[in-house]
Amino acid sequence: MPPSLLLLKPFLVAKTNGGEISLLERLNVFRSWGVQIRIVIGVPESQRAFAIQFLGEEMKTPLKEDSSYEVDGLRCEVHFNAHFHPTEMEGQKPLEEFFGRQLREANPAWVWAHYTDFFAVTSAMQWNPERASVILTDNEYPRQSQLDAFPSVGPHYRNIKHVVVASRFMEESVRRDIPWAKVLRIPNPLTKSLQRTPVEGRSPKAFVFVNPTEVKGVEFALQIATQLPHENFLFVGNWVNEGEERSFPKNVSFIPRQNNMDVIWAQAKALLMPSVWEEAFGRLALEAMAAGVPVVSSDRGALPETVGKGGLSLPLDLTQWVSVLGKTTSPLYDAQQLQRGFERVRAYERETLDRFEELRREWKV
Repeated sequence: MPPSLLLLKPFLVAKTNGGEISLLERLNVFRSWGVQIRIVIGVPESQRAFAIQFLGEEMKTPLKEDSSYEVDGLRCEVHFNAHFHPTEMEGQKPLEEFFGRQLREANPAWVWAHYTDFFAVTSAMQWNPERASVILTDNEYPRQSQLDAFPSVGPHYRNIKHVVVASRFMEESVRRDIPWAKVLRIPNPLTKSLQRTPVEGRSPKAFVFVNPTEVKGVEFALQIATQLPHENFLFVGNWVNEGEERSFPKNVSFIPRQNNMDVIWAQAKALLMPSVWEEAFGRLALEAMAAGVPVVSSDRGALPETVGKGGLSLPLDLTQWVSVLGKTTSPLYDAQQLQRGFERVRAYERETLDRFEELRREWKV
């Protein structure tokens, strides 16, 4: 029998952010090795109408009669229950009983749960911490001292044995904060459909900034736009379309979340990633470089590691950013810099393939 991996989720699984996209891509790599992947989701009954609308209209992956749906070829089982809740303490016992039953019946080789899917994690720890891995996709996770304030959760988190991260930056962070756990770095694979040459018909017109939220640096991006009134800026929604709710300077346009970024890359002078928080990876930078779009990021978190020599990583100093973006002779627009972007993507792909091959040998699949 091939090995099996069970993913527990108290939320719908969808391609709504880089962490979810990368998780699905990892699972598909495992599936290509013959690993049986099963995704079990437990959500409140009150979310049924939302799930039907969200999956059908926004994600184009309609909920079937058996309450399942597919995303990236992976089947997701949705179980609705009036007593489930992903974060309220009254939902802990019902979710633990449900997830525990699924684990006992399936008896998978491995179980995965996201660190902030609290009751999925506690269920996995109660089942078998030696065969459970906790996924971390950002560096804003609650530390153990915070979790200890919740006696029904904290002790289970102290039993975590395995943590999965995507970058060396996160590897170091987890080793500091969860020193008793083994950290497994599994890079985020890039999809086969990712561009490897400039998007056809590129006509750069605007600086692109994706996900205009506070932690992604929206206020800093607006300061840049104000300092460069003769340049155009395109803000693209992602987590939330808050751009619809606020007014922007005349040289800033806003569009909602896009399922296909090729149209955006075709008109991008550069991708701006002035993240305020410490990014755990920075997938969008690789996507942009692969499409022939220059990248300027903050120097926080894993962004310098991900961008490498393929782009520029700067401190959040307005003068430096305006200087780089405002000069047509900036090295950012140099043909050699563009080539370095392509080289960085290829190097990342080679590193990822090597790491997955190591992992495959370790797992003996």
